[in-house]
Parts: sequence; structure tokens; C-alpha cells
Amino acid sequence: MITKLKPIQDHTLAGYGTAGLKYKESRTNKQGNQVDYYYDGSMDRCRYRWDGHSDDGWLQFDTDQDAEYFGVWVNKGLMSIWSYAEGDFSVVTCFDAAHFDAEIVGMCKCYGVAPFVKTIDKDGTLTKYFEDREVFFIGKPPSEGSYCVEDINRS
Repeated sequence: MITKLKPIQDHTLAGYGTAGLKYKESRTNKQGNQVDYYYDGSMDRCRYRWDGHSDDGWLQFDTDQDAEYFGVWVNKGLMSIWSYAEGDFSVVTCFDAAHFDAEIVGMCKCYGVAPFVKTIDKDGTLTKYFEDREVFFIGKPPSEGSYCVEDINRS
């Protein structure tokens, strides 16, 4: 039996919600979480309007793909993850902390580690700065095989 999912109506990202976004479909992902897909049909398809809302609980999840057309945001309180790529949004809604933390581990595996900024000192020394991905977990981050923490030491 196939059950058609309905979009979750209370998606919010920094007060914008899904207003102005066109709903496409909903699916259940491998972790058992609901994923709603939207398209931003506006002319302002720049991801930067979604940045800077940490007061609302949203944190940017840094990747090496971040650009004006790509970004990922995480909200532990809502157990929700928004991904934006060239006008398309996927909104993952997790129904408990274990599923949310599993999504974070999956994101770490998918995106690897990427510095959020690099600096070059006067003497030419390159220094990379990484976000602390432990802040994204609701529970304790996995210690073995954690792509979220251990890979930083290898970068």
C-alpha cells in the first residue's frame, strides 16, 4: 500500500516559512524522515536572504559547496533541515532526536568537512577555521566513525 504524504504546513525558516515557494512533492527518506520539496519561483533566488537567523534557532551547516545558489541550515529545536540548491528547497522534518542526529551524521558523510574561512598570515601561513559540528546534535555526537569531528584533524 502506498500512502501519499501531505506537506507539513508549519515549515518555518527565519520567519519566511514556505510563503512564496511552490510545493512539488513529499517523500520519506532512508532514515524514515519526511522530506518536502519546494521551488522558489521568485526572481530573488539568492540563498543569502536565508542566512543570519541564528536568533531563530537556525544555523548554517558549512559545506565546500556553499555559494549564492547553495546552502544548508539546521534547527535543533524544530528538528528540521533546509537545503537550498538553485531555487529548489528540500525540507527534512525529523520526528525525534535519534532521527535528527542520524540526519546530521548523514550530512557529515555527504558534505565532508570544509573550512568556513581561510586566512593567510603575513609570512604566508595558511590557517583553516572549521565550525564545531557537535553543536548540531541534539544528543551526544557519535564517537566512532564520526565524519563530523574526526575529519577536521585530517584537513
